[in-house]
Amino acid sequence: VLTASLCHDLDHPGLNNDFLSKAEHPIAAKYEKPVLENHHWAMTKAILEQGSATDIAAGLSEDQRKELLGSIHAAIMATDMAVHKTICDKLQKRAEALEQAV
Repeated sequence: VLTASLCHDLDHPGLNNDFLSKAEHPIAAKYEKPVLENHHWAMTKAILEQGSATDIAAGLSEDQRKELLGSIHAAIMATDMAVHKTICDKLQKRAEALEQAV
């Protein structure tokens, strides 16, 4: 989570997904939607490249590496504001279920 929080806005151009797509910005042409989150993820993967000095998964097994990178990817993708309400609704339902269980 710490790595995802540090990387979730890497190389952010200061514009939102909708603007980039409508303006046919080069970032929008390069990545699928959500454009920015996929761009941030690509930048993160480049930094964490296997065998590099910044490979934080160097001591992990291949399965552990996949799980770690999958978690970082999911956290970065979750920062897409288009899915914010959905994520908040799911969290609210979980909180209510826990409250009822107590």
